[in-house]
Amino acid sequence: MLHNLSNRTFAAVAQLGDKPSINIFDVKQNKRKKTLFYGDMTATEYVSLSFSADGHHLASLTGSPDYALLYWKWDKGRMVCQAKTTGGTGPVYEVYFLLLFPHVVTQAWRIPWGFIKSRFYPDQR
Repeated sequence: MLHNLSNRTFAAVAQLGDKPSINIFDVKQNKRKKTLFYGDMTATEYVSLSFSADGHHLASLTGSPDYALLYWKWDKGRMVCQAKTTGGTGPVYEVYFLLLFPHVVTQAWRIPWGFIKSRFYPDQR
């Protein structure tokens, strides 16, 4: 997953393994900026990653058996929230952001069976 933030380009790469992590790289400087790790998961992989429109947040989706949506403030290295994504229709396999209104700081995650919408206020960014 790539994202261009001002004049910097960032890439998010998920690693597979017993303790999977997500590495964020500054592509122009060829440097790793941050490593994201969530210790309370039993999944061995992330199946989907998506930067927010402003580039300050990252949504990640873990694989089986957790199928958890993890929402990160990646530049601070902290998880903002998490949600289980399995339900009556089965697991979710992809997550991405939709920019609903460019002038309003509102974001929605599109998942196969619907939307998860969240609103952020300036002090939360």
